[in-house]
Amino acid sequence: MKGDIVMDCKISDSAAMKMKEILSEEEDKQLKFRLFVAHAHGDHAHYGLGLDYPKETDELVTADNGVEVLLEKGQDFFRFSLGVTEIIVEGAVKISRIGG
Repeated sequence: MKGDIVMDCKISDSAAMKMKEILSEEEDKQLKFRLFVAHAHGDHAHYGLGLDYPKETDELVTADNGVEVLLEKGQDFFRFSLGVTEIIVEGAVKISRIGG
């Protein structure tokens, strides 16, 4: 539909391999990776990555390499004027458990 916001997530292959490894070792298979705004100021934000449970306010997106990531719907820093978010996660990632 016209006007819909399309959310997308780009993850490097090396980060995807590590993220898949982390998920395979996780006992709770309901956990997903969540990309979140850790701190925002001005016209940019700093992002965090952790494990969390899906919420009604989330959109679950699948990167090209198959990694599923939760993004909060309506988060302005996950969109740009064309309506597509491109978040790049590269290299080693620090993962923390968000939900409890």
